[in-house]
Amino acid sequence: MKNLNAIGNKFSFAEKFMMMVVLSLVLLFSTEPAAFVFILSALCVLALMHRFVAVYNVYLCIIFSLFFWLYLAIVHSVDVYVSESYWPLVKAFLIVPLFFAVLKLFDFKLDFKIPGFLAFSIFVLLLLLSFLKGLLVSPFVSVAYLGNVYIPILLQFFLIASVAKLSLQNKTRDYHSTKGFTSLVCIILIVSSAFLLFDLLGVLQLREVFLSVGEALGRGGSEGNTRTHLFGVLFQRFPGLFADPILAAYTLFLFFTYAFCFVANPYIKAFMLCFSFMLGLVTLSKAFFFLLVCFFSFYFVCKLKLRVKLKFSVALIVLFFSVALIVIRALFTVVTDSSAVHVQGLVLPFISPTSGVAFLIGNDLGSGGNMGGWTLQGAESFVGLLMYNTGLIGVLLFFGAFFQIMYALLKSKKRSNYFLFCFFMSVISASFLQENSFNLGFSVVRIALLLFMVLYLLNASDKHAKI
Repeated sequence: MKNLNAIGNKFSFAEKFMMMVVLSLVLLFSTEPAAFVFILSALCVLALMHRFVAVYNVYLCIIFSLFFWLYLAIVHSVDVYVSESYWPLVKAFLIVPLFFAVLKLFDFKLDFKIPGFLAFSIFVLLLLLSFLKGLLVSPFVSVAYLGNVYIPILLQFFLIASVAKLSLQNKTRDYHSTKGFTSLVCIILIVSSAFLLFDLLGVLQLREVFLSVGEALGRGGSEGNTRTHLFGVLFQRFPGLFADPILAAYTLFLFFTYAFCFVANPYIKAFMLCFSFMLGLVTLSKAFFFLLVCFFSFYFVCKLKLRVKLKFSVALIVLFFSVALIVIRALFTVVTDSSAVHVQGLVLPFISPTSGVAFLIGNDLGSGGNMGGWTLQGAESFVGLLMYNTGLIGVLLFFGAFFQIMYALLKSKKRSNYFLFCFFMSVISASFLQENSFNLGFSVVRIALLLFMVLYLLNASDKHAKI
């Protein structure tokens, strides 16, 4: 064990990065899903022995998650992709390395003293009940929602709460940045911008490539994702490497706010801010602009010279009005936009319960949301889905745990805490009218950043924190 640690610490940043690139290429060209899963499984076992491998795995998850559709396009174009029927399981498997990284990071110890732990634990029990009921209704949908939505949420909640606790324990230490993460974000922005230029020049249009792959595989790559209505006019979107403009919007929002809060070098900061905003702009995603407005509204609240309780109350008012505004907008754009459907997904599970018991503790994970129903089951709204799956008690426990964590972040006046507060309050605002706000594809990069923040705060020296 000591030898492994010594070997890991001897690698320079450049050596670690090159190792990551080489192994990433091997993984990206593992055209059989079973082979890819096998390689990741082996890395998970190694991660249990050494923290460096766990961190390395997190970088691999980021790369594969963001370049997933490009990977599919490559292997499909050379006609060597064998198992087209279960390729979605490859991306779903990314939750496993992230989970193992969390286990290694915390040395397999469950922290009972994080903010919101009681409400968090009861919510998990209620969620498991909903999952078990869902297995009887539709096992595939139940497992899909557990792995794609709820496990990523639980991981994020646990990591945010851990950052809040560590910040309160250490009054002086604060997260600054992670070199590897910053470098990877810059590379993604450069590659995405290059493909935008190719698209404008007519050299290569990724949207057409992704559409053809989606049609060939029988799912994903919907044409509707590349078009949108703004002010009654139909526009083409540029989804870039992300294939889905909404996924691009959430990812670029994370890159923009990360650069705004943490990147110190003025040139790198300016590059990341400009290119994140430019790429977010061409997605023509309303979510991107809504999230940015929410973030800076909450950031303004954080900077107010008020007591914590009053500051948090003001933030809740901002949250209420932000949700109210998008609901009102959605109701008034029913003719030219599909936004009213999102309102139905939010409201109907609350006013049309299948029974009194279901209203309190929910129905099941097997018949909810887009995969298991429609707006009566919370489709197009995460909060509506949550209500259908876990009932009013589940909704109250979820928000009870979430708001306890957010309040704990405000107690420590640190940049990292303010960033997490503003970021996740924005995401939770959007989740009222978007079902996929916490989906695995949207959450991989967030979970990775949260892991790096916890790692930074746990370590005693900057040398280890900047892996």
